[in-house]
Amino acid sequence: MESLPTIKMSDPIRNIILLLLLGAGVTVSSCRGGRQEVAGPLPVIEEILTDTASAHYIDTKAYANNRENLPIGIFGTSVDDLQVVETLLGLDEFDNITGEPGADGIKDFAGEHIDFFCLPPVEDRSREDMIRQIAGLFRWQDQRPPVKALVVAGDMVTMQVYEDIRDLIELGKLGIITVNVMQAGNDKAFSYVLSNRENNRVTVGVISTAGAFSINAYDYLEEKTAVAFQEYAPIKGRSPEKAIHNAVTSLADQLLYNSHPRLKYIILGA
Repeated sequence: MESLPTIKMSDPIRNIILLLLLGAGVTVSSCRGGRQEVAGPLPVIEEILTDTASAHYIDTKAYANNRENLPIGIFGTSVDDLQVVETLLGLDEFDNITGEPGADGIKDFAGEHIDFFCLPPVEDRSREDMIRQIAGLFRWQDQRPPVKALVVAGDMVTMQVYEDIRDLIELGKLGIITVNVMQAGNDKAFSYVLSNRENNRVTVGVISTAGAFSINAYDYLEEKTAVAFQEYAPIKGRSPEKAIHNAVTSLADQLLYNSHPRLKYIILGA
């Protein structure tokens, strides 16, 4: 089997997209990924933005004070998502003075404060509860300030919840930059497919955890190209590389029994 390009979720190139978004001051992306607009905001969003008696209320008028001194928040669902923090702290892909591409010997996020928040996944956690948990990063809690940018690093945050958070930010006029690592990875994979017309009839393989598949984390790709899914699980007593190799082999075997086009790219979401 030919060697296939592998797009890792911690790929530094994908995180340059994040850097561009943060550096350019982009707030909420206008792309809704085909999501249908609803008649009005969810009750939980109205509660957060308007109910001053609620423990989850955000004072939107006070949010803009000293925004430049606020931290960047990384929201994950496992300690593995710390790799996004490590990638950000190590990036030197742009000139810090001109903003032009090219390393200048100064870390791109030098002087920025980055806070990592980890919320372990719970099977019965509701959509509303997840919204409240993430929205909590947008207000003062004890001595912890709100964040000026949100990076959703965890695969277990559904795209539905992510879109809800973007709605909250837009309705509250919070001006918070938002980036979803998983969506950026999906978009990058699709950009590879479109990079050459002859690649339009190929398959993108996705190797990830059962949890990520259970929340339809990668279904967005199916709207764009042929996709083959393969669950990844650690093998006791063996290296992660061995487990991934087995998953790749299973993915290739899977394609022998269906009508998918040729496998060309693989996303490692595990």
